[in-house]
Amino acid sequence: AILGVSCTLLPYCHSPLFQSAAMGCCRCLCCGFCFCFSSTRRLFHCLAAATIATAIILAAVALGGSEGNSLGWSYAKLKITDDGFPSDCVRDFSFGLVSFTMKMLGCDAADVESSKAYDSSSCSATLSMFDVSANSLCDRCRDAGITAEFFTALACLVGTLAFGMVVIRMFDKGYDPCKRWTTGLLLFLMFIFLVVAWSSWMAECQPEIDNYIQNLSDKGMHDGKDTSQISTGVYLVLFATLFTIGALIIECSVQCRGEDDKGVEMREEAKQTA
Repeated sequence: AILGVSCTLLPYCHSPLFQSAAMGCCRCLCCGFCFCFSSTRRLFHCLAAATIATAIILAAVALGGSEGNSLGWSYAKLKITDDGFPSDCVRDFSFGLVSFTMKMLGCDAADVESSKAYDSSSCSATLSMFDVSANSLCDRCRDAGITAEFFTALACLVGTLAFGMVVIRMFDKGYDPCKRWTTGLLLFLMFIFLVVAWSSWMAECQPEIDNYIQNLSDKGMHDGKDTSQISTGVYLVLFATLFTIGALIIECSVQCRGEDDKGVEMREEAKQTA
């Protein structure tokens, strides 16, 4: 099937339109590489821009974990050992910033899925079982989710501004202290906002989830705690934080050695004048 698709697309590869588009992309890439490697300062700015863009993408994807899905911020699983269920039956939890999803998996006819928002009246009613209350979990995770979502979105906004400042500095021939300090401040704020986002979740919501799962693991049809841990959303924001630190270090390096390329810039201006 793959060979058939390749044969079908082969004529388009030889079309003038495809070849011109490919050549255009190659020229753009070559120009980009030539521009970035034309001086140390520009190379550092290009690396910083790429690092900031990666951090923004990771943080934006983490916001996709607002619902209790595969991008959720916490995950828990309890094994069900009741005689009326198959041996691989589990109660699966995925906690997002706004809501959670609870599933019964591998339980044959008992397989169900329920999603509720933390601020809904049915949140505690859905999670509370076997005399284990979930009131505190719903309240804490609601507040932590609001904080984490707000500061992650704010970090994306500030990161976009920082990316724009880096691009402006990339094309600058002067050394404007205002732009340097503005870029550093924006990256520092982005770092702070991301730290507030994941730390608020891990300090407020995750302990409540751990406590809830621990209390529930010995009750009713459950037999021991299988899993209770942070999930994809938190890891994405943590990586975004690391990339932000990297971008800040790179931009600081540009500030520290920016004068090294002053002679290069002066020679380029002399060539343009000539």
